[in-house]
Amino acid sequence: MLGVRKFSETAGGPSSRNLSISMAILLPVVILSALLFAAMPSEPYALLPLIGFTVWRFFPQLGANADQKFLLGFLVVCFLIDDISYGPWGAIDSVTEAAGQLLFRSFGINGMEACLIAFTFFIAITTRKEDKRQWNKLKLPQLLLIASVILIPALLAALWGMVTGGTLTTALIQIRYLYLMPLWVFVGFAVIRDKSYFERIFFWLTVTVVLKSIQALFIWVTNRAYFAQYEYLYEHFFSAYATTSVFLMAYYFYKHKALHMRLLNGFGIVVTVAALALNDRRTSYAAVIFALISLLFLLPPALHQRYRRMLIVFGLCFATFSVVTWPLPIGTGAVIRSLQDDPTKGPSYRDLENGNIMREVSRNPLTGMGYGHEFDEFYPMPSVAAVYPRYKMIPHNVFLATWCYGGPLTMAGLSLYFIFLFSTAGRLVSAEGMQGLRFVGVLCLVYFMQYFSYVFGDLGLQVNRLELLGGLFIGAAFRLLSQRQLENRLW
Repeated sequence: MLGVRKFSETAGGPSSRNLSISMAILLPVVILSALLFAAMPSEPYALLPLIGFTVWRFFPQLGANADQKFLLGFLVVCFLIDDISYGPWGAIDSVTEAAGQLLFRSFGINGMEACLIAFTFFIAITTRKEDKRQWNKLKLPQLLLIASVILIPALLAALWGMVTGGTLTTALIQIRYLYLMPLWVFVGFAVIRDKSYFERIFFWLTVTVVLKSIQALFIWVTNRAYFAQYEYLYEHFFSAYATTSVFLMAYYFYKHKALHMRLLNGFGIVVTVAALALNDRRTSYAAVIFALISLLFLLPPALHQRYRRMLIVFGLCFATFSVVTWPLPIGTGAVIRSLQDDPTKGPSYRDLENGNIMREVSRNPLTGMGYGHEFDEFYPMPSVAAVYPRYKMIPHNVFLATWCYGGPLTMAGLSLYFIFLFSTAGRLVSAEGMQGLRFVGVLCLVYFMQYFSYVFGDLGLQVNRLELLGGLFIGAAFRLLSQRQLENRLW
């Protein structure tokens, strides 16, 4: 995609002139960074001039497929450091949490978004015309339209909220990350151009998840007294990435017969599952069950026939283990039982929150409240303002909140987006002409189910890294699907 000029190595040639220009630009860039740092102490924005200079100077030297190398490195960094917006590790300080200041902040354009915006413009400007014509053949405009079906009605709902007395600050917080969806989808479509690179993305995501799982277990072992009273080990959303990685490692464990590969993947599965159990997110557990049920219906007839005995045995073992572990504190039975709240303890916080949201829906069924408002506590809830001051502007069930604030049109856009995610991954799994792409479809489906479960029950549209993987995966999956369909028609 990128045409990189080769510079001469001789003294006085283009290479030395380019170096001189770079050194002349570097001094004002450093001065600008220093001034920004003085004006905004401890803000990561002070580094943006230096980051921009570094990209301009060294990006071309990555050679062919520089955009893919950059995206892979950026992805690894994003998942090795911690998203400080959600209090990782609680009160326990870590180096990765301190480094998270560079990319993650709650308000304003954070470092991660600045990199995404700059990268998007870079791709759009440097891509050759013939590649852009190929994008049109692969239906990129239609893809971006679907990726924007939430943002467009949400902006209209924000205008409605301003008309009806809402505040602009609240509205901007509520629709904070929606504009990222089409940007990440575009990057996924433009950069993840082939199956092998998509598999590298999954592989390195899994490597970072295993490393974070080891870090989580180390922090848990060294601070057990603290975590005995704490709600969860790491941030809630780690479970979505970890679950997808477990599926990949299980596939590697089955595929690679060499003992050292099975030991390596077995170790990765053990530490990741242990971190998942300590993180204890029922939202993620439910998504795993729904993903497995979906896969049973999506596998093509040939694979159903091939793996019928294995599926039957697995289903019977799963059912038996669930029955046996139903009264126990561990096991699949305990997980399924825990998905329901204990009715003897009265309505839970989530029940009261959802009741208040639905009451607002009944008052404004056709227009919604409009973004910029907060729901009223018709059903009084336990106070969580000390730990979550935005609880009345961004409830946990973002799906219902979209209806409450954005109205039925915004909710329809959100529904269409997830239907599109599931159907694209499902077609990669089920269509007869998708040989070689099926497991990519399985991994996408598993992640999309995790993504949806967090949107439905745990602030899923307010999480930068959830949006990142959701956009990249659907952009790449749609491109692979379109390319294969085009190839099949040509054949």
